[in-house]
Amino acid sequence: MAKSRGKKQHRLAAEPAPDLLKRIAAALPPRKARIVTRQELARLIDTTPDQITRLIAEDMPGVIETGGGRGKTTKIDLAQALPWLLGRKDERDARDRYYTARAEEVETKNRVRRGELIEAADVDRAWAAIVLAVRERILGLPVLLLQRGLIEPTAEAHVEGLVRDALLEFEARKDRADAA
Repeated sequence: MAKSRGKKQHRLAAEPAPDLLKRIAAALPPRKARIVTRQELARLIDTTPDQITRLIAEDMPGVIETGGGRGKTTKIDLAQALPWLLGRKDERDARDRYYTARAEEVETKNRVRRGELIEAADVDRAWAAIVLAVRERILGLPVLLLQRGLIEPTAEAHVEGLVRDALLEFEARKDRADAA
C-alpha cells in the first residue's frame, strides 16, 4: 500500500468552475500581468497540474515559459490565460446544449418507433372521426327512443331539442378551450 508523502491530493476536474475563474479574474490587479506556475494555476482553478499541462497542449494563451522537465517551472500569465479558460467554458456549455438537444431528438424518434408517441395530426384525425360518430349516434337517439316505444310521438321534438342543446353546449366548450 503506497503512502502519501505529504503531498496535497488534488481532485481531477475536467474544467475549472466558471464562478471560480471569474473570482480569480476579478481579484487580479488591473493592467498588471500576474505570472504563476503550473502548480499555482492548478490550485487557483481547483484542478491538477496534469490538467493544466493538457490545457497548455491545447494552446492555452499566456504560457510564457514551458518547463519541459523536472525542476523547470512553467510560467503562465493569468491575464491572458483566464479569459481563454472562461471562453472554453462557454464553448463547452454550447456543445453540451447541442448534444443534449441531439439526445432528446434521438429519444423522441425512438419513442415514435416504439409506438409511445404519435403525430398530433394523426390524433386529431382519429379524434374527429370518433366525435363525428358519437354526434351522429346522439342525434339519432330521439328516433331510436320513439321506435322502441320509450317516448311518445309528441315528446320526440322535445328530446331532439335537448340533444341539440347538449351538442351545442359541448361545441361551445370546445371553442372556448381552443381559444385558450
